[in-house]
Amino acid sequence: SPYLLAHGMGRPLADATTEVEFPSTGEYHVFVRTKDWVARWDAPGQPGKFKLLIDGKPLAATFGTKGKEWFWHDGGVVQIEQKTAKLLDVYDTSGNAIGAVTRTSPATDTIMGYQGPTDSLIAVDQADRVLGLQIRKSYDNEPYVGYVRDETYFRERFNGLTLQELAKIDIRELGVEGVSGATMTSMAIAEGLPKTAHAALQPPPAATRRFVFTTRDVGTLLVLVAAVAISLSRMRGSRGLRIAFQLMLVVYFGFMNGDMLSQALLVGWAQSGVPWRLAPGLMLMVAASLVVPAVSKKQPYAITSVRLVRLSN
Repeated sequence: SPYLLAHGMGRPLADATTEVEFPSTGEYHVFVRTKDWVARWDAPGQPGKFKLLIDGKPLAATFGTKGKEWFWHDGGVVQIEQKTAKLLDVYDTSGNAIGAVTRTSPATDTIMGYQGPTDSLIAVDQADRVLGLQIRKSYDNEPYVGYVRDETYFRERFNGLTLQELAKIDIRELGVEGVSGATMTSMAIAEGLPKTAHAALQPPPAATRRFVFTTRDVGTLLVLVAAVAISLSRMRGSRGLRIAFQLMLVVYFGFMNGDMLSQALLVGWAQSGVPWRLAPGLMLMVAASLVVPAVSKKQPYAITSVRLVRLSN
């Protein structure tokens, strides 16, 4: 798969950025798949080290500083307070707060213009009064998006409204008219403003500690139960059943489930901790592979088969 290489040589480049929409708010454990690029030669320094920022806040860990092979570097736990629009404070060069900005996405991602949604920035002052509106990115086509971008009257139509007032307006009762030549794009932007204001005014939810147990984890548990049953019963003697079960392991774990164990992953867990709350299925697999043979004083055929399939990534 593709990956970023920070080689630490030559002219520095702009930070690599991406956008993520979380399925829900709460606590998340961050893992970054990386390695120290020069560790295999025992070279000093870590020229590929880098920091990860989430919502503008850097994590304590510095990545790319250890490991000769790829592994999941533990970045610690972060609290995601909102999955939709929120206000970000704006400061002047002296460090004084002068206002805030918020994005209309993802709160308005379902409001379509001519071809798709438009993501805009709304700026407010310290009294939460709208100062201006700018288009950030649009899935509608040019030159029509440009018509809206250049139409000062439309973009200033909402100036002076507080976020509380903006959240309650009806754009048709307010008499908002679309920009000539880009009516669908401009009206979609206008319709999304009350929804964005409402989302930005919502208080952050209380922090929760989540234990994630998904359908794939249930499937892994059922497979493990079947493996133990076959290994520790007379069913172990059925050659046809063993072959059928191995084929099922290859199809389920290799093509459907997608959870794969490897030596590098186990090393990463040993170095950075075990994500038992986020990957219970993998934990069950490791436990079955290590604990069952130790307790039964055997090398159960089915469990060994599971181990071989899981470690052959």
